[in-house]
Amino acid sequence: MRSRFARWVKRPGYRTRLGLTVAVVVLAAIAFGLAATLVSDWLTGWWLVVVTLVMLALLAVLALFRDYASSSAGTLFYVRIGEQWMPDWHVERLMDDVKAHMDSKAISRDYLRHTSEDPARVDDVEQVVTEASRSLEGALNDDTTGTAYHLAPNMLWPAAVAVGYDLFAWQDLTLREYVKDDVPPTFEMPLEMRTPSEERDTETSRVYTTPETRHEARDKDRPVEGPSVAVVAVELSWWDESKVTPALTGFRIGSLTRVACFETAGSDPEDARLPVVVGDPDPTHPDTPVVQPHVVAEHAYRAIRSAIHANPERPVLVMLRVPKTAAVSLGHLLRTRRCGAEGSHSSGCDNPWEVLVPMNYEMFPRPLQYTPLRVHPHQPAAEEMTRRLQECLI
Repeated sequence: MRSRFARWVKRPGYRTRLGLTVAVVVLAAIAFGLAATLVSDWLTGWWLVVVTLVMLALLAVLALFRDYASSSAGTLFYVRIGEQWMPDWHVERLMDDVKAHMDSKAISRDYLRHTSEDPARVDDVEQVVTEASRSLEGALNDDTTGTAYHLAPNMLWPAAVAVGYDLFAWQDLTLREYVKDDVPPTFEMPLEMRTPSEERDTETSRVYTTPETRHEARDKDRPVEGPSVAVVAVELSWWDESKVTPALTGFRIGSLTRVACFETAGSDPEDARLPVVVGDPDPTHPDTPVVQPHVVAEHAYRAIRSAIHANPERPVLVMLRVPKTAAVSLGHLLRTRRCGAEGSHSSGCDNPWEVLVPMNYEMFPRPLQYTPLRVHPHQPAAEEMTRRLQECLI
């Protein structure tokens, strides 16, 4: 009996909650009527008028504050998409963050990686990503529009780009980045930056995009012959020497573009990148360049769009080391901004997913390797993507 009562207290049913709500309203009305009777007996004349006006003003202030607190706290949406073996390192941080919001909703999906020794074999996880994206869309549409939306993504970057591509930009939708369980969210950013692009570039802090380099022209003794791929590598995440993105091997690379922090503009694609801090400055590394997350998304978007336009019909292999929030924002930019280049009539310019191939760096099991993924329904079938990539193998 005692255990049943304890469970009832902790998790009351709908009818119980409704009954408690009605009881609170009725008791509050009775208490308010009794209090009004007592006050009217104690206060007469102008004192009654003054106290009434003060109470009404206080009521208005509290109502406005309540509405502001509700709208700013809003609903927290936590979306996790990863491989089946991956643990969720952000659960404790999420549980603490839930307390600061009016409501919270979680969407978690896993997929089973299909290992292959063929570097061109595409792993099709589109159904898992699309189902999670639609679940998020439904949860956002079912939520009240009077409060803010906070999206905390915990997804592999290819899935984050696909989710961001289909995500509707509600006015009060912000993205929240979780880094470690023992620190607060590193930063928040709106999904859609509404400032001109020239203003967004004022905080680039030595973020440069290398000139597109034609690899077939770099080694004159061994020119690249046959179909080749274009590669875009974006390395704008927290600095960790043990996690430097390795080079892509096994493919004939026709062009390579890198986005990172370099010493000077116009750096060679083979140059080493500099350490970087994303979001707020790190007091322990005062000399490290600080890059804002929306700048990360902006530069990644420009590099990818440029590669697509300059390499019509050629597979564009993308490797990203960016915050999850920046990956979601990148997907949104790819959806809402067209190529913009004069004479852009290729299928890739109209539909970037026609040529985009996300290359996910597999951390486990060994050997470590890149795996091309199909994450969005606008991409060709996995078999067709695999055929195109196999034509570009060395």
